Amino acid sequence: MALLTGKVHKLYGLVKIGADSIDQNAELSLSPGLQTMLLSDGVDNNFAAVARQDPRIRMATSAVATALALSGIGGLKIEAGATELDFWLRQGEFAGTFMAGATHLQITGHNGLFYPLALTADGVSAAIQYEFVPAYDGTNDPLVLTPDQALAGTPAVDEAFVVGPVYLNGTQLRGIQSVTVNFGIQVFLLFHEGEIWCVYLDVQNRQPTVVIQTADALVLNTLGITGVAQTGTDSLIYLRAIDQNGTRKADAETEHIKIAIDDGIIYPSGLSAAGKMPYGSEVTIEPTWDGTNAVLAITTGQAIT
Repeated sequence: MALLTGKVHKLYGLVKIGADSIDQNAELSLSPGLQTMLLSDGVDNNFAAVARQDPRIRMATSAVATALALSGIGGLKIEAGATELDFWLRQGEFAGTFMAGATHLQITGHNGLFYPLALTADGVSAAIQYEFVPAYDGTNDPLVLTPDQALAGTPAVDEAFVVGPVYLNGTQLRGIQSVTVNFGIQVFLLFHEGEIWCVYLDVQNRQPTVVIQTADALVLNTLGITGVAQTGTDSLIYLRAIDQNGTRKADAETEHIKIAIDDGIIYPSGLSAAGKMPYGSEVTIEPTWDGTNAVLAITTGQAIT
C-alpha cells in the first residue's frame, strides 16, 4: 500500500550519554538556530547565505534523580568517543505501533555541554528540563542526523517524584504547593576564523533561583517584607519519591532528593488572594556562593529528615 504521507516519527523515551542513559524523556525540541545573511542593492534581496548557526536541543524527563546524578549544576561535558549524546525519533508503523529494526532517526551530539535549565515539582509530579549546546570539533557537524538506525537500550519507567517538605533556615515552611528551581546557567560561545559554528564554550554565569509556592499566609510575617539572610542552618528542599504501585516512599527510605542552600537571601516575592481561594504566598531564594559549599548542593538517594 502506498501511503499518502511521509514517514511518521515519535519520541523515543531513552537518551544515551556515553555508557549511561536517561529514561522517561517526555519532550524533545530541536532549534536549528540559523542566522541568515541577506544582501540587497535594491528593493529585493540579491544574495542569501547562512551567516552563523547556534543549534540547541531541549529535553525534559521525570527521571529526576537519574538525570541529576549524571548532570547536576555544573552540567556535563559531551565529548566524542567518551560521552557522546544520542537521541532517537522512533518511526511509527501504519495501522500498528512502531517499526522494528533499523528504521529510526538518530540525532547525535559529538561535543558540547549538556546542562539543566529548570526543575519543577508540585503535589502530583516532578520533571527537569535540560539543554544541549553543541560545539564544532573541526570534523563532525555539531548535530548529526542519521536515518535508518536501530534503537539503543530498553527504556524503563521506574522513578517519580513530587514536592516534599521545605525548611527555611531550619524552620519548616508549611502548606507547600510547588517548587521551581531555575539553575540560571548562561553559556559563553566562541566563534573564530569565520567558522559557522562555535568552537569553544563554557559556563559563564550561574545564578540560580528557587521559587516556592505555599498556602501559608503568615510567611510575610515570618520573613518580613525585606526578607531574611540565609543563616548558618541550610535551607532544605526535598522531592519526595513515589512508591511504584503505591503512594509515597517513607521518609526514612533513602530514595528522595535533597537540595541544600548554604548562603544567600530569602524573601517574599508574591502574595495574592482571589474569591474564596486560600491566600497564597510565593517565596524566592537567591543562593550565593560562600567560597566553599556548592551554590546549590543537590543529593539523590536521601532520607527526609
